[in-house]
Amino acid sequence: MPEGDTVYLAAKRMAAALSGQRLTRAELRHPRLAEHDLSGRTVLGVHSVGKHLFTRFDDGRSLHTHFRMDGSWHLYQPGQRWRRPNHQARAVLTTQDRVAVGFPLHDMALLATPDEHRLVGHLGPDLLKPDWDDNDAVIAARRLRERPGVELGLALLDQRIMAGVRNLYWAELLVRHRSDSILSGCALSAERWPAMWSVGSAPRRESSSGFSSVGFTTFWWYSVRAGPRRRQDSRRARG
Repeated sequence: MPEGDTVYLAAKRMAAALSGQRLTRAELRHPRLAEHDLSGRTVLGVHSVGKHLFTRFDDGRSLHTHFRMDGSWHLYQPGQRWRRPNHQARAVLTTQDRVAVGFPLHDMALLATPDEHRLVGHLGPDLLKPDWDDNDAVIAARRLRERPGVELGLALLDQRIMAGVRNLYWAELLVRHRSDSILSGCALSAERWPAMWSVGSAPRRESSSGFSSVGFTTFWWYSVRAGPRRRQDSRRARG
């Protein structure tokens, strides 16, 4: 399952490739969206919120996509062969110089840009947002403490507490802070919260620079017998 950093970096790459560009072709291969034609629209920007991705257009609308288990966005040059079958494509956004193809995006919606909050307003603070600050940490900590008795490991996967976390960063947070996944979130002392969330921001900084089309990033995993150990994450970002 894609982590929040996968969506964050997809948005970053798509923004660099599409922002300010006019769509010469736009296909939305979804039953509810097939009748909408975005050709001629200009892409204003692309951004992520947790594991949700929004592509904004100059007509005041946004295309929302969610990767779920196996979704992804690929960028190609016009005429370049796609790495996945055509029938798996759910969205094709073409400009004069680039082609963005979404495979296979299960959740898609076209909505007014001011209404984006309707899809993500329930989420907790986004661990991967560039301006993560102490206030976000306070909100996340409060939401976690509002779930007494819930194991810390399970609570960290709840997107309503903190958005963008899945198994990789769930393990990373616990390992770096030496916390037990079955410990109740409420059992952590108030003094340990700042350290937990400052550690939580580290994966964002690492993945932002560590992932590339030719590189890897390094994470720590917890091993009861061997202690913390480093491993290279084999997932490559698609650019």
